[in-house]
Amino acid sequence: GAMETVRALMSGIKEPQHYDKVYKDECVFTFDTPFSPQGLFVNLKTWYGFGADVVDLDVKRNGGAGGLYLQQRFHRKEKEQP
Repeated sequence: GAMETVRALMSGIKEPQHYDKVYKDECVFTFDTPFSPQGLFVNLKTWYGFGADVVDLDVKRNGGAGGLYLQQRFHRKEKEQP
């Protein structure tokens, strides 16, 4: 069922250590950032960031089994006038 699928996807996830690079500021293929309309997706196994348009390339690159991603989406907020 669904829980077995999630557990299988979680099997390779580990916490990044202080010497590991996490590509969370910009997509490794495009110029998408967390400020892009659909945000940035960080693969929780490889720690590479991907724009929404290229996440499927990462899934295919990893054998088509899917993956777990952290979606970052930032919004600029207007400064309030005093």
